[in-house]
Amino acid sequence: MFAPVGYIPLIDLFEAAYNEDYQAHEYLDQADLFSSRFYADMPNDIVKQWIMDFCKEELHLTKDGSFPIRISHIPFTRGVFRWGAMCSHFSEDLIITLKLTDELMAQHDLCEEVSRKDASDFSERGEFFSDAVNTDCEINLEQQVNGDEIAQSLDSTYIDKIGHVSPKLFLDYRTGTISMKLYDHLSKLDDEADEAKEICLFEDMVSVAGVLRQFDGYAVCIPERLYHEGWKDFWNMRGEKELDDDKTQLTFSGLEDQSEQSKKTERMVEREFCLFLTENGCPKITKERFAAKFASGLKVRAQQRVWAKVAQDFPYLSKPGRKS
Repeated sequence: MFAPVGYIPLIDLFEAAYNEDYQAHEYLDQADLFSSRFYADMPNDIVKQWIMDFCKEELHLTKDGSFPIRISHIPFTRGVFRWGAMCSHFSEDLIITLKLTDELMAQHDLCEEVSRKDASDFSERGEFFSDAVNTDCEINLEQQVNGDEIAQSLDSTYIDKIGHVSPKLFLDYRTGTISMKLYDHLSKLDDEADEAKEICLFEDMVSVAGVLRQFDGYAVCIPERLYHEGWKDFWNMRGEKELDDDKTQLTFSGLEDQSEQSKKTERMVEREFCLFLTENGCPKITKERFAAKFASGLKVRAQQRVWAKVAQDFPYLSKPGRKS
């Protein structure tokens, strides 16, 4: 929440990732994140890790705006509280032994993990498609549509979920400052909680915590130069990487392989749609035709966002009634 002149608080980057429309939402919405990550992370966890990748070599600590000191990224990249993993794999009775207070949960912005039923549903879908790839079998259109409907339903449940299931162990998410409260709470628990503590790398962090304790309450920040010189380019590269990784998918007999349409981003679709409306004198068009002609490579919520943005400049799109 504060930093010396020439530096930016880490917590401001968390806000910027969602406030600037070329960043987190666009990439989260287009990547098939659930199958590979939602077992252990929520969207907010994923975005925080992307941000840490951006600034981990230039993290600094400051107290009351004083001259900052450089700090290693290890307390943040390795010090993770595996709350979601524990809730998914351990019994409710074991979770109760952690005795987490409302204050500690709020400090780390903890939320409910992926339900076991949803995880099972998605796992079955992933195994089905994995088997298809490994055996080069042919998947018919009905099978693909059914699988995609399951994926979209689960994605829509969790993609906008607020909170974390893998927060940084030593970071207060409300203030962007170093906090030893969760670590100290866990370290004082009875032996009955040992099994649960192991999964959050608790033992590995003992030496780190010993050094970090003297900086309890310090704010984490980065040089303003790093933000201005690299922030936008980083997100563009990160987005391309995430979407490219997501394209290691399914090449099946009878299915089209990664069409040009599916590579488009929301901003590209928005520009194309605006140009089409301008050049054609604001023609009537249905949302269905818009989706088929311009946005078939986007998920439904992304299509809706593009339509809403364009409607701000072309208000007739928002009027009741068909637009065809």
